Amino acid sequence: QVLSYLIKSNQWTFNGKNYSIYTENRQIKSTMINIPNLLSLSRIIVIAPLMVYFIIDRNPIVVVSLGVIAIITDVIDGHLARLWKQESVSGAFLDATADTVIIASLVFPFAYLGLLSWPMVAFFAAHRFTRGFSSSYFNIYGKGGLYNPRYMKATAYIPTIHILLLPIAINLYGQEFTDIATWTIFISTYIALLAGIGYGMTQLKKGKLKLSHKTYKTL
Repeated sequence: QVLSYLIKSNQWTFNGKNYSIYTENRQIKSTMINIPNLLSLSRIIVIAPLMVYFIIDRNPIVVVSLGVIAIITDVIDGHLARLWKQESVSGAFLDATADTVIIASLVFPFAYLGLLSWPMVAFFAAHRFTRGFSSSYFNIYGKGGLYNPRYMKATAYIPTIHILLLPIAINLYGQEFTDIATWTIFISTYIALLAGIGYGMTQLKKGKLKLSHKTYKTL
């Protein structure tokens, strides 16, 4: 019943404050054509294909440069959307889709070249699915404890940046050492992610985290 309500409302309050992204009083615009959405779209149709090309071409410097651009656009598109009050369900979906496409553009070519093992790919996919599920249905943006935006983003950015630097790491330290480092980072960030989710659920049971009674309009 709780999950059903979350899916329908996607709203939470923490310590008496509403942390939902989609609220009526913020007068959120639902336009698709705006700069934040175009930044997200650029990651899908420009950066991702270029990353695949230069990974296969074995040009790690260009790949890292493109990855940095992707991270910067990922950070600023959400900031601009909030600043200009252009947040929307479609924009959030486009941003999440762009993140997934960028990660797939890194993971699968690296696996194809043998830089990542397929068990690593499967484990990282489980990590992404868990974080995506928690972000969508457990939208608890509190300011304290483990379950907050910066903490949860860190559990995603750390392994992604590590994957981005794989070719350089392998050249410097060798495949075996890099594999050990990859598993260590994957497992530790996944445990940290589960700890954040567990913290949120614990606060919910204690009554410190409460569901909002308002539901947002579908944009």
